Amino acid sequence: MQWLLYVHLVLAIALMGGTLTLSIMTFRARPSGAVPASVWTGLTHVDRLVGLQAVVGVVLYFTVGHAKDPLHYLYGAILLLAVVAEQAMRPGRGLRDVLTQDYGRFNEPLVYAILTLVMFLLAARGFTTGLWGF
Repeated sequence: MQWLLYVHLVLAIALMGGTLTLSIMTFRARPSGAVPASVWTGLTHVDRLVGLQAVVGVVLYFTVGHAKDPLHYLYGAILLLAVVAEQAMRPGRGLRDVLTQDYGRFNEPLVYAILTLVMFLLAARGFTTGLWGF
């Protein structure tokens, strides 16, 4: 099962790189007020990475009990919730409709920049607790 630990590690690094890149891209798009099309594609890939990371993590949990720190699992669960929130705020989805009705027009690139930055921080913190135990 050592190879699965390496897969989990590589997925975590890819996830951190992807979310940080998307955060920078969306932050730079703030003046236009529109999220670039490439970000939507990138978010889809990041969401898939999170799902795959979760599946591999669950398999590792039940086979070797990989991470000893319970915070590692908490960061993973919160990251999954962030993906759910991101999916709910996509165009034509429920949370987006509520946000636009209640608050009018919101700066979509800024919201996604903050959300992807939070996803990066959660992935990075989960990475450190899983790898080094702190």
